[in-house]
Amino acid sequence: MNQPKRLPGWSRHSVSKIEDLADAVQGAGLSAVQLSRPNLTGTLAVAEHEGIIYNTGLIDGMVSIKGILSQDMMTLGVGLHLPPGSRQWLNDVGSGDFGVYLQGDVHDGIYMPNSLYASATLSAAQMDQVAEEMGLILNDHRPSRSGVSSRPLEGGLLQYLQLQFQKIHAAEDGANETVLPAVGRILLEAIVGQLCRRPHPQMTHYDPTGLARIVARAREFIDANLEQPLSIRSIASAAATSHRTLHRAFQAVLGEPPYSYVQRARLHRIREDLNAARDTESIAAIANRWGISELGRLSGQYREMFGELPSATLTRASPAVPLCVPKLAESA
Repeated sequence: MNQPKRLPGWSRHSVSKIEDLADAVQGAGLSAVQLSRPNLTGTLAVAEHEGIIYNTGLIDGMVSIKGILSQDMMTLGVGLHLPPGSRQWLNDVGSGDFGVYLQGDVHDGIYMPNSLYASATLSAAQMDQVAEEMGLILNDHRPSRSGVSSRPLEGGLLQYLQLQFQKIHAAEDGANETVLPAVGRILLEAIVGQLCRRPHPQMTHYDPTGLARIVARAREFIDANLEQPLSIRSIASAAATSHRTLHRAFQAVLGEPPYSYVQRARLHRIREDLNAARDTESIAAIANRWGISELGRLSGQYREMFGELPSATLTRASPAVPLCVPKLAESA
């Protein structure tokens, strides 16, 4: 991982490969899949204040990021800029939408190029304290399940947050040292304020609907059986749908046919194993494990996806350097 670049209260580093997005939320160890061609770029930044962890990411590339954000704390996240095609739990989301991810629940997002997000990870007691300091009381309106709010952040506030977090990612010279550290708290208060505001917003259930539900069932089956031969018939059967509807669902939700998704998923599993390979393990053995036997074909597909040959990944493989989390200065 690249050496972090320090900002006032924030630690920032560049995204240059798919593995960097494991820290899209610091320490979560997320699983990221590249859905676009090479040249994935972006930046991640993290800061801590009074035990609350703030994260933000600017991602220039189409990616899927999935995993548990925290085992013992909740995460409140806002899509500050989400282009069309962005999804959470395979359902459409847009700029200003915010989600609540309870401890142990799975985040499952698809981010389009030039996506900007920010989040705060904290305990329920900390969220109650923030509400009390704002003169608000959550009471029964504390989120009881993970979901996306039915009411996004308002335009003026959203534009302000977009500008401030863009400054963090741009690392502009002369950035305001009081605004930048405080913006995480402003983000958190904006979400808590929406949760307390009447009428209270509904948290949309995270189960996908319609075509997204078909893709969800198919993805679950595919991801669990990548080491086995997979036919369109078996995938459609697992998704409880027809071949034609399966193709239509994948095109509508992920922008690619199901077998293309299978090949992409296998290439990512191969890349994961190459990054963790022992000296005695060959590229051929790893590729065979995931159902690819033609090394020439693998090399071409792999380079098209990741911008390098499998041998380059194997040679470069080394433990990632953990991102330093600075303490935020006190808000002005």
